[in-house]
Amino acid sequence: MIRRPATSLPLTLGGGGRRSGGDRAHHWRIAAGSAEELRTALRVAIAWGDVEDQDVSEALELLDRVLAMLWRLTR
Repeated sequence: MIRRPATSLPLTLGGGGRRSGGDRAHHWRIAAGSAEELRTALRVAIAWGDVEDQDVSEALELLDRVLAMLWRLTR
């Protein structure tokens, strides 16, 4: 559940960096979707007791920063 969006996010960001115009923004919106999916998967893992909050808190903070950057890039 976590591997797919964790893999998709950097790959789609990289692909978007080589695009131009609306196609670039489209890739970055897809990357934002993967980042949100990953953030949700980490929160579900916490809720299920699979991981401790403190073990993924840094990852969640980084995802918030990535999502903020992608928001600015796609607006």
